[in-house]
Amino acid sequence: MLFNSFEFIFIFLPLAVFCFIYTEKYFSKKTALITIVLFSAWFYASWNPAYLVLLIASIAINYSAGILVGKNLPVNIRKLIMVAVIFINLCLLIYFKYLAYLLMILGLPPVNLGGWTFESLALPLGISFWTFQQINFLLERFNNRKHNLDFLSYTSVVLFFPHLIAGPIVRTSELAPQIHKIGSRARDLSSDLTIGIFLFAIGLFKKVILADNLSPIPNALFSNPNQSDVLFGWFAIVSYMLQLYCDFSGYCDMGMGLAKMFGFTFPINFNSPLRATNFVDFWRRWHITLTRFFTDTLHAPLTISLLRKFPNASENITASIPIIFTFFITGIWHGAGNQFIIFGALNGIIMAVCIIYMRYVPYSILPAPVLKMLNLLLVSFVFLFFRAPTLSVALEISYSLFDLMGLKSAHESISQIYSQFGYSRILLFFFVLYLCLFTNNVYKNIQNIFQPAGFRVPLINPKSFSIKFDLKTAIFTAIIFFISICALLNAQSSEFIYFQF
Repeated sequence: MLFNSFEFIFIFLPLAVFCFIYTEKYFSKKTALITIVLFSAWFYASWNPAYLVLLIASIAINYSAGILVGKNLPVNIRKLIMVAVIFINLCLLIYFKYLAYLLMILGLPPVNLGGWTFESLALPLGISFWTFQQINFLLERFNNRKHNLDFLSYTSVVLFFPHLIAGPIVRTSELAPQIHKIGSRARDLSSDLTIGIFLFAIGLFKKVILADNLSPIPNALFSNPNQSDVLFGWFAIVSYMLQLYCDFSGYCDMGMGLAKMFGFTFPINFNSPLRATNFVDFWRRWHITLTRFFTDTLHAPLTISLLRKFPNASENITASIPIIFTFFITGIWHGAGNQFIIFGALNGIIMAVCIIYMRYVPYSILPAPVLKMLNLLLVSFVFLFFRAPTLSVALEISYSLFDLMGLKSAHESISQIYSQFGYSRILLFFFVLYLCLFTNNVYKNIQNIFQPAGFRVPLINPKSFSIKFDLKTAIFTAIIFFISICALLNAQSSEFIYFQF
């Protein structure tokens, strides 16, 4: 069941919201939580009911471990329990996500049990996200951040469908206080529903109108990489970066809106990342909750360890090694394939170089619009390794991007692009490019009403555009929702890009 499907929008969602509001108002907190769990279980089981059992088992194991880790036991015992269960979580992730790849690297045959092979297994949806969320829970419990959640409350936190499949990675400490208030909170239901519907409509529009209509451009390049020249190649990989941003941020906007309908607030996952003027700033704005997770679990501990062991080492070295290693692991997390290893390594190396460079050259003489465009080109180049089906395809496209000997005339390249994609799709490209580079994100525009958890929205110029929830906003929301639904009528619902991770 997809957020951008008629089944979800017109059947599942109204029923889930109505039942939750009704049970919270007229029944107990426990009944309201059971409602969340049942609807979330329905949502997840719509893909594969068997994996719902796996998810519930994972929740039970992690919750039980969390109880033990939070008890007044010797530190070594608590740490042993935490490490053992984190290891189990990672083994589960490796088994489903990386076993086939590891067997291929080792030259071993695929697992075969009576005619069944590992390749016949589908990846459990959202396994990376709900695994990381539960690792977060164990780490928080170990650090004595007590949430006092019973099993039902914890299950509702992990299973809550708006963030279950593709994030954001919500800390238990962010949702637990909100869960505790169910049944006793005095929330403005009309405001929550208005904001929720607005954010959901924005996200749906990003996905259905912007991302899905940009997708044919990069698809043409990656399905036939040898047709590319310099101009076409850059046009296609920038199109993919715009598509990826609209697709993933659209999903997160929809998830944020869905959570708000239930009275919950998620941490923001994107803060206008394509407006960044350098690579470091981009990763502060892109997939913020994943960056936060790897910073807490890998980068910070490794940095502290290096500083303790090598106190006299160069600051540039002690800063670079943790960054490169963290991004290397981040690349592997994104998928099993050599292209993802290169994707992670490139991010880490560029990030380390940029941090060192900015220490010595803190200011740039280039204007911000130029820096934004150059950074977008750099980020688009790195993310082609994320998109490419294989490393060989990524390398072939990389070569064509800098093959000035094979450069066609500008007129010939533009004619090829126009004949292949048409005037309307090229206009859409420049429209989305403008939106991503030069306009405020939706969270800044509604900052006086809606403050995402875990993220402080910067102050904006009072003269800049600010959304007010009035008749104009209602009409705007209705129009973009109607346009998105009309587009869905003429096209099959497509999965979100990050569903494969």
